[in-house]
Amino acid sequence: MLGKFLTAAIPEPVICMSIRLRPYSLGASLLLTRFSSPFITGGAIAIDDLTLAVILCSQTWVENLNFISGKDATAEFALKKWRGKLPKDFNFVLASNLFTKYLSAATGKDAMPMIECDEKDMHTSKAPPELNWIVVCQILGQGLHEILDQPYGLTRWLVAGYGESQGLLRIVHPIPERTLKQQEKDKALFKQMMEEHGPR
Repeated sequence: MLGKFLTAAIPEPVICMSIRLRPYSLGASLLLTRFSSPFITGGAIAIDDLTLAVILCSQTWVENLNFISGKDATAEFALKKWRGKLPKDFNFVLASNLFTKYLSAATGKDAMPMIECDEKDMHTSKAPPELNWIVVCQILGQGLHEILDQPYGLTRWLVAGYGESQGLLRIVHPIPERTLKQQEKDKALFKQMMEEHGPR
């Protein structure tokens, strides 16, 4: 369990298109969704889709707002500038796969807490879940920019931890598969011993 939390809080560094990506964050997720990135919505991925995704995931929330508004450079100009820096042996397929793995590592089940809750305790808010996450993190004392820039998985863990502290859910501690297999072996051995040496 601690390992999953640490993986979410301190993800492995990733370099894509010769650019070091920041840990995938809620802010990056919101921006990729806002611009209908196929990495989020699905569909065919073009070089500009990958370039934009890399730009958004390599900058802070404030840097991205400046980028989008054109204060630093227009998006079109930046895309052309970044594409022009690509080496001749650049492999688009490998880079796209790398970015997909970067997203999966940040949002997949291996980085997320396993939770369960009673149906009567389920939250019925119709607001986007991301908004609820921001509210919870603000309750915990974090500022908006900190929330939007911190690792995505860490945000999910903080929200889950808060929910458990309020009695709204339980963070499940799964039993390792190896332990489950050993338990089955022990049961089988116990059954065999009872059949051979138990009461007649």
